[in-house]
Amino acid sequence: RDDQTAIEMVERLAACTAKHHLILDLHGIYKPHGLNRTYPNILNYESVFGMEECRWTEAKNDMPLYDVTFPYIRMMAGQVDFTPGAMRNGTRDNWKAIYTKPISMGTRCHQAACYIVQDSPFTMLADTPTNYEADEPYTRYIASLPVVFDKTIVPQGEIGKYIVTARKKGNDWYVGGQSNWDERTLTLKFDFLPNGDYEAIVLKDGINANHDAEDYKIEKSVINQKSEMKIHL
Repeated sequence: RDDQTAIEMVERLAACTAKHHLILDLHGIYKPHGLNRTYPNILNYESVFGMEECRWTEAKNDMPLYDVTFPYIRMMAGQVDFTPGAMRNGTRDNWKAIYTKPISMGTRCHQAACYIVQDSPFTMLADTPTNYEADEPYTRYIASLPVVFDKTIVPQGEIGKYIVTARKKGNDWYVGGQSNWDERTLTLKFDFLPNGDYEAIVLKDGINANHDAEDYKIEKSVINQKSEMKIHL
């Protein structure tokens, strides 16, 4: 809700938490409207059809489509509290809503890309600790991603179809790509990189990801600003 009562409540919360040097994550609230400029302790607003909807939503609520739509629209207003990180992942054919053991729509790598595509200074790992402990390489990968960045560009994308976001933190670049349910192969160019060679650690959909959404692989390669890399989503 974004009526006068709710807005006044948020302003009181922001002032009180700032006074006591606390951060504020506004989940279940309206979109950003600039209050975080006055109270920079406000790290996130939700105002999005977030990951928790996978616990009870219907299959017609197309999350992969939504994931490559709202970054172009909703995120123009500011940060988003989407709560990604699902470790149970389903394809279009085998996904279903399970309240006690939620399953995300789309691949595990699609979930990982949320941490780069979405502007979320106070993000989270939405699944249970034991599920992360069971897949240490993947967990180590997503846990290493920054939550704030120095520079952001979107070198490729089409609303409702796919998005590729590149973000810089210090001397490192992080690139995330997502697609709707349609499979596609993208050619990534790295002309935004300065001169020199870089080690690329690539987390990508596995060869069977269109049948097993949890299938992924991690590869390493050396790239530079003239390199091109084909990625199948």
